[in-house]
Amino acid sequence: MPNLKCSCQECNHNKAQCCCLSSINVAGSSAQNSESTVCRDFTEKSSSGQNSSIHNVPKTNLTVGCGVTNCTYCSPDNLCEATSVSICNCNSCGSKSSECGTFKQK
Repeated sequence: MPNLKCSCQECNHNKAQCCCLSSINVAGSSAQNSESTVCRDFTEKSSSGQNSSIHNVPKTNLTVGCGVTNCTYCSPDNLCEATSVSICNCNSCGSKSSECGTFKQK
């Protein structure tokens, strides 16, 4: 399982730059760069800024499903094989989205 760091402070599952889910999925089947990828589990915090994951335990190591088949780290069984994964705000999409900063095209 990759070590995950998430800088998407707008995500409901983010706590202390970690994810409170047990697994995430990254999509972007024909990605040309990291901006073409997205964390499918990103959910925006409520308008009050309240994080529903606040009582959940942040995880640094979790399963990362990968649908980005042209990424170097995507395994044949669609799992990420990178030792560490960075999920970050998508600059081209606006701050309320996410991207896989670890993407490396094959």
